[in-house]
Amino acid sequence: MKTIGLLGGMSYESTLEYYKKINQAVQKKLGNSHSAKIYMYSFDYEALMVLNQGSDKTPLTKRLYEEFEKLKEVGSDIVSLTANTMHLYIDGIEEKIGIPLIHIVDAALDEARLLSLNKVLLLGTSYTMSSSLYTKPFYKEHKEVIVPNLDDQAWINDIIYHELIRGIFSQDSKKRLIDMIKMYQKELGFDGVILGCTELPLLIKKEDIDIPLINTLDAHVNKIVTEIFKD
Repeated sequence: MKTIGLLGGMSYESTLEYYKKINQAVQKKLGNSHSAKIYMYSFDYEALMVLNQGSDKTPLTKRLYEEFEKLKEVGSDIVSLTANTMHLYIDGIEEKIGIPLIHIVDAALDEARLLSLNKVLLLGTSYTMSSSLYTKPFYKEHKEVIVPNLDDQAWINDIIYHELIRGIFSQDSKKRLIDMIKMYQKELGFDGVILGCTELPLLIKKEDIDIPLINTLDAHVNKIVTEIFKD
């Protein structure tokens, strides 16, 4: 069993889910009292958010790289990070650190293939929804990624940063988000939804909507666990 190095704290709410679910999956596979071998560095998320607000993302990428290097130095065989948005700033890091970096978009794409999804609605932070993080790799496989309008993007971004990462899970926000998904599904006719923020699955679940839902946190955990046991 390989040792996984995780960058967490982005936010602590989703990081807790990663830690719990990775360990649960390992215990289920190996039985008895087994658990995963994990090294973790948990960021002060506020400090990362300040770096992310700047136009120059080099300092942010540098911080992520520095902590990935430390995870490698202490003995991690593979590494990953517990947030979608921060994947925007890790290009080239895998080659620099020289060990596998398990990417959340690869995990989501695996799930889209499994579910035979060809047109998906992406929900996440404004950074993620306005970027090519998902659109580019999905397009390469002839899969279309659409996003809400700018007003709805702003509202989703607001509940992520002012509610979900602070452990606030409002039933009003849940209802509005579910209604929004239903509205866009009726108007645009997509065949699946990507919860492209690892806090969003803490608010809505697969059973809340009647179309396929890609929980990127769960998909990512599954891919990490697969890599842990890969020869």
